[in-house]
Amino acid sequence: MKKSSWCLILSLLLVFSLFPSSLVAADSSQVLTFNNKITGAITNAGDELHQYSFVVPSAGRVNVEVFSEIREALFYVMAPDGTTELAKEDLYYGSESEPKKWDTWLDLEAGTYLIKVKQYGKNTGAYSLKLTHTPANGQDIEPNDSTDAAQPLNLKGTVQKGLISESDSVDVYRLDVPSAGRVDLEAFSYIREVLLYVLDGDGTTEITKQDLYYGSLDEPQKWTQSLDLEAGTYYFKVKKYGSNTGKYTIKANHTPVKGNDAEPNNNTEQSQALQTNNKAQTGYISESDDVDVYRFQLPKAGQIDLEAISQIREVLIYVLDADGTTEIDKADLYYGSDQEPKKWNESLDLEAGTYFIKVKKYGSNTGKYTLKANYKAYNGHDAEPNDTKEMAQSIQLTNQLVKGWISWSDDVDMYKFTVPKTGPVQLDFTSQINEVLVYLLANDGVTELYKNDVYYASDDQPKKVVQKLQLKPGTYYVKVKKYGANTGAYSLRMKELTPPAAPKVNALKSQSTKVTGKAEPSSTVTVYSGKTLIGKGTANKSGNFTVSIKAQKAGKSLTVYATDAAGNRSTAAKVIVK
Repeated sequence: MKKSSWCLILSLLLVFSLFPSSLVAADSSQVLTFNNKITGAITNAGDELHQYSFVVPSAGRVNVEVFSEIREALFYVMAPDGTTELAKEDLYYGSESEPKKWDTWLDLEAGTYLIKVKQYGKNTGAYSLKLTHTPANGQDIEPNDSTDAAQPLNLKGTVQKGLISESDSVDVYRLDVPSAGRVDLEAFSYIREVLLYVLDGDGTTEITKQDLYYGSLDEPQKWTQSLDLEAGTYYFKVKKYGSNTGKYTIKANHTPVKGNDAEPNNNTEQSQALQTNNKAQTGYISESDDVDVYRFQLPKAGQIDLEAISQIREVLIYVLDADGTTEIDKADLYYGSDQEPKKWNESLDLEAGTYFIKVKKYGSNTGKYTLKANYKAYNGHDAEPNDTKEMAQSIQLTNQLVKGWISWSDDVDMYKFTVPKTGPVQLDFTSQINEVLVYLLANDGVTELYKNDVYYASDDQPKKVVQKLQLKPGTYYVKVKKYGANTGAYSLRMKELTPPAAPKVNALKSQSTKVTGKAEPSSTVTVYSGKTLIGKGTANKSGNFTVSIKAQKAGKSLTVYATDAAGNRSTAAKVIVK
């Protein structure tokens, strides 16, 4: 035998002496088993390739450990198709005295995989391979990589274990939400980086998305999210980021909301009736429900007291006129939560009609709210419309009480009265409005004879003003005008202060049982004996009156008065019984 052959045999004996005697040498058809180390060697100075197969019994993590004494060699982990590279390492500078190590892991589905060892250049030498397998013990059922193949995820808090592997880029779970309510999601990721999505029923619209990174076996990353969802089907998608793989867990809890808003109610045509003077209405703004609209009706003008209590971080509340677009009031209610709901109250003075309340999502904020409306009818006398000179409502100078109402849609009330003769007239105005303007206008309905800005009034503390004016015969107007956005009730009295002339009394005999004469038309005529009222009657339109009395003794002195409708009493007319 030649000297060179002896040298080759001797070198091979030295190589294999580095490995334990219990290990088995490999060939190109050998099957690798877990937890057993095998050895192999590249011996020829040609393009030599060694191939091994191994079977993964269940999805899990496979650790690959390689030691190489070859100056340079290529190591591959291949997918079951034998062509797709799952991992590759160009391991160089290995030697007998200092073998080079390659230690890696792969998250693999169940199946048969390959390891290839390929010569690099003319380098030869020994190597060893060892595989270990850690089952994922997951419950995801492959394939579950689309909404059509989605795996059901219960909503009772059961933990679902899953695995993103080399060949499994996506896992999709289906959430069947039986009723509107809050779904609390929790995920733990042992993956360096992974994407989490919650999708709407169409399987494409993203409700929320999370890029969860820096997860590991030692320090899994946690993600939680609470979503307010309507009844329906939703999807939870776990998606590979880059080449990162590993285990994860997810769970979902559903808490129904005890609401009574009837979807869809997101516009005026679909608005839901809100009953006044009734219990609170519970509503829900969810991921797919941006707007709730309610309708309430006022049979008469009156005050509506609105109350909203919000558990939403921020939400918009609108009160709309009958057209469904004109804003009567708006509130941006923020910092609400389940633990500390925020409250909004508003009182509005409205005319009879239909109105709407719109609750609108702000940003992505969702949650529960309640609405309540209490209504108190206004029992007034102003006849709408009476907001111009031509439509002015007639009132008498008789101290007649007129109750009026300035509302959101009623800025002006006009009244007209007639002064029959020159004399003083008294305006008596009482306001329950925070601020309002009252005018006395001349016959043209424009010229101001008197103006008062009445302010700081309320239902609890009305404010009263009294003004006397000397007026000539003619027609005049009282105008009550809104100031700013202030609304509410008021009352008005107009009174003529000139007393009637003393009645003219006809002669009275002792046997007479009637007092007759003439007084101011329509005035009340009273007859007294001393301080005792003995008879009362009313003058007709011509001023004639007849008052029935008991017959009086001759020489008795009687006193007769005329009192007009405003309560002004004339001077006394005396008559002696004959």
